[in-house]
Amino acid sequence: MTPFQESYDELKRLADKLGRPRRILLVDDDDVFRVSVKVLLERSGRYVAEGKSGKEAIELLCEDDFDLIITDFRMQDGDGIALVRYVRERDLTRPSVMLLSGYINDPRLCELTEIPGAMTAIVAKPINAQTLEQYVELLTR
Repeated sequence: MTPFQESYDELKRLADKLGRPRRILLVDDDDVFRVSVKVLLERSGRYVAEGKSGKEAIELLCEDDFDLIITDFRMQDGDGIALVRYVRERDLTRPSVMLLSGYINDPRLCELTEIPGAMTAIVAKPINAQTLEQYVELLTR
């Protein structure tokens, strides 16, 4: 770990103690689902940036740091696996990643086992608000 990384991690811990809102990147090509989840998470005091695609998510990741990425598995311009691969090539430990999928039995999800530190959680869609809140609380501690 570089001295810069150590300083960054220490500053992040201090900010967490001061109650900084958790920063979440939400990626889903379903506009209704994405906006609904964004509203739910913002009501509970979290900052949420949103992207419709893996490409948009990567642009946002280049501009900002996040505590949690919530991404859809299948999107029109790619998939959540490519996004997870990109994130883990940048840093193996953060942010936490929650992959949502209506295709939880898709054999391609096994590709995630080949990416070191890939997933924090894989969650089936549809997901209710209470379960989503529980996962987000757990993954952003």
